[in-house]
Amino acid sequence: MKILGLDIVKGSPLSRTVPPRYSVVIIDDEGKVMYESPEASLSTIIKLSWEYSIDRIGLDNIYELAPTSQDIARILSLFPSHTEVYQVTLNDNVFTSLLNQVSKLGISISYKPTSLQTAYLCALIALQGLGTPIKGVERKTKIIISRAKSIGPGGSSSNRFARGMRTAILATVKEIKSLLEREKLDYDLVIRKGSGGLDSAVFTVYTDSETVRKVIRPYKGRDIRIIVRPIYSSITTISNDDIKRRPLIIGIDPGIETGLALIDLSLNIVLLESSKNLDRIEIINKIYNHGLPVLVAVDTNPPPESAKKISSILGVPLYTPSESLTIDVKDKLIEWIKRKKRIELNISTSHEKDALAAAIKAYKSYERKLLELEKKLLELEIDVDLDELKAMILKGKNINEVIEYSIEKHLEGLLESNSSPKDYSRQTIESDERIKNLEARLLELTRENESLKLKLRELENKLRELEFEKKFQISASLDLEAHRDRILTMLKEQVKQLRNTIIILKNENEKLVNEKMNLISIMSKIISGRYIGIPKIKNLALSNLHSLKELVSRTKILAVSEDTISLEVIDILKQYKILILFEKCSENVKQLLLKNDIPVECNIKINHIFDDFILVNSDDLEQSLFDAVSTLYSSRGEKRLDLNDIIRIVSEYRNYLYSN
Repeated sequence: MKILGLDIVKGSPLSRTVPPRYSVVIIDDEGKVMYESPEASLSTIIKLSWEYSIDRIGLDNIYELAPTSQDIARILSLFPSHTEVYQVTLNDNVFTSLLNQVSKLGISISYKPTSLQTAYLCALIALQGLGTPIKGVERKTKIIISRAKSIGPGGSSSNRFARGMRTAILATVKEIKSLLEREKLDYDLVIRKGSGGLDSAVFTVYTDSETVRKVIRPYKGRDIRIIVRPIYSSITTISNDDIKRRPLIIGIDPGIETGLALIDLSLNIVLLESSKNLDRIEIINKIYNHGLPVLVAVDTNPPPESAKKISSILGVPLYTPSESLTIDVKDKLIEWIKRKKRIELNISTSHEKDALAAAIKAYKSYERKLLELEKKLLELEIDVDLDELKAMILKGKNINEVIEYSIEKHLEGLLESNSSPKDYSRQTIESDERIKNLEARLLELTRENESLKLKLRELENKLRELEFEKKFQISASLDLEAHRDRILTMLKEQVKQLRNTIIILKNENEKLVNEKMNLISIMSKIISGRYIGIPKIKNLALSNLHSLKELVSRTKILAVSEDTISLEVIDILKQYKILILFEKCSENVKQLLLKNDIPVECNIKINHIFDDFILVNSDDLEQSLFDAVSTLYSSRGEKRLDLNDIIRIVSEYRNYLYSN
């Protein structure tokens, strides 16, 4: 294990003119110094962490690295993935002095250590695992798929080129989506549509870039470019005790630009904003910085997948309207809250409007129950946390359950307050009277509940008795004649089914016999040389590149079912001098292959087609090979065709096919 200790010696992370400099000490697992420097920059520390493969970094204040949590997260992403960063002066979220931590190691210091000595002590403390690890909230990786080149002004050829790139991006997105799902990697996807495909796409994968690169590698081709970029979100530095615990309804409009609206259960708008590339971790952090989520709401039906994931992570219900909200409905919802709260709203984008409308719609769907709850609580005249009880309604509790819970909580509070000696004043007498009333009401509800439970048990017992009688009752007036007829009908039906089965089996047997005779005939023609087998591939698309590479190592003639061609594949065909045979192909495909000096025949007569190969008549194959080579020579613009050269090339192809 290698530990790096550091301490700021001069400068400040807040200063642009005087950047921080650090004293650095690297020790091994026995505490021996491997490297030390009285002054080093942050970039040098990062370089050292990679050179020495540092396992742990110790420092006395994490904010010596950068002034904000987000900047610290960016710096953490630059260290090796296995490196842990420890703030050695933080234990269980309680700060302690460096000397106090050192004393736990049996080291006594009566003077103020120098910066280099402090770095060494930080390394020793981190070596023992004392302090608190500082980590980013979550490692993320973005996979960006975009065009390899920009599209300038142009005519039909420029448009065709653009459509080709969009199609390639769409195919790549589908492939990456399939690979991520196969590896069970959690991700979000944002796309930008274009004519005939996609202009760009961004995957946010919720794991480190090292894991992602094992599945998806960076790539730059003729049409597309794939960038794999690690991203770290901000570290959490706020204590849970400091977060306001008010319940919130979360309205969300996900997309390239995400709208987010937070409202409390008194219809106060806590947050309303929109931002591009706002991922789910950032959304969740924003929510918890303002309160506790009790409901997530969207304005569309069906709801977006990203909204489902957020509600699942938060562990709260997802509200979806019965049908997607129209613009008119959204405008009315916004006007309703403005009138009700007597406020003016500054809504900057349509995404903010959609998110706020979703939250208001969700609130209104529960409004009647919330008002009924408030009314009953006023009648009971008990002191309770109204927001807590409203949150229980939104989480699925019924009003009676919430009222019963509030009474129990109120009684617990009164019993606790009565456990200490007090003067029996007029207020105490009134409290006692209220307790008696509540206890009487609670007793009444309890009796009613027990009575209903008793009736329910009686009905359940009666139902079980009836089911038992129905199942095992033997009728005394059983009609033997009717029973015999039922048995006879059943046997006739079985005979009919068996006859049908015999017919089916006979037909299948005849089919197998015919197939056997057909295969014998085919084998005879193959042995006699009348039929020749040629390897077959579905198409020449990029997705079949691996299969194609295996085939071209074994053959020089290849049959192709579909005339789909990827430009990347053409280089391989040209490199291995492959002759392509189609049963049918378009003139554009034929000219593309000829242009790249690849012989092709588009009208091969196929006698039999199998999964991986075709069978053709040897004479037909000879003619097709001759036509393909002749056409290639003609396409080169040679006025005079050398028949001997053509025959020689055809012979080479034929001999290679027969020898393999």
